[in-house]
Amino acid sequence: MGKTTAAEWHGWDSENLADLHLTEGKKAKDKGCLTSHQGKKKDHHCSYHWQAFEKARAENARYAWPPKSEVPTPRPKQEGDWDPANWVFSASTGHRTYYPREAHHIVPFESLTCATCTATCGDRKTKDVRKLSALRAGLLQNGYNLNDRSNMAYLPASPAHARALQLPYHNGRHGSYSTYVEKELKKIFAGAQEAIQKHLDGQGTEPDYDKYVKKIKTLSKTLYLAITQARLPENRVKGDHDSLKALARRMVTSF
Repeated sequence: MGKTTAAEWHGWDSENLADLHLTEGKKAKDKGCLTSHQGKKKDHHCSYHWQAFEKARAENARYAWPPKSEVPTPRPKQEGDWDPANWVFSASTGHRTYYPREAHHIVPFESLTCATCTATCGDRKTKDVRKLSALRAGLLQNGYNLNDRSNMAYLPASPAHARALQLPYHNGRHGSYSTYVEKELKKIFAGAQEAIQKHLDGQGTEPDYDKYVKKIKTLSKTLYLAITQARLPENRVKGDHDSLKALARRMVTSF
């Protein structure tokens, strides 16, 4: 799923779930965001680039270049230390790049979107509007934000830089990783279709959507730990150990 699809789903949420989306990108307990619709925008809670940037700045030690690395230190495009503490957004909302990197959704948009479809109708590409609206509304009303910094990570887009920083590299789509996460979300939403239908029919209580939100956030924490521990030599898989694809293969057997 690309940016166009994210925009389409944001439009779907706006049409079917009025007033549940974050207002002007401001954090709220009873509103959220389920799509990666907002790119680079300073101080915006839907801006996944900004949220990833803020997380990297708070954890800048993780991105400190190894003093004895065999990989040459990336040269800043502008004067100043390349450390994440000094990454800045310009007036045009662009930001300086000291090495190629991408903002990674730990729980990807594609995984969450397909999982909510599966959870409400049994098919990852089909919408049951009533049940899907109920589930997505429940997540939004309990403040789930796909783009929150807790679900973001800046990852190098170059294998060489990833090796030096001992992090997985991120370059475009990562099908194996997204598929793994989608399967984990399917477990979280187990039984949701029946529970939502009963509630809509007036035969049961409202599903515990807050529990779903908490479990998704716990999944993000677990995955982030796996991503940051991918640097350990004993965890590396064959020759492509730096990729999210290899990380997904490892998670299937170790989690």
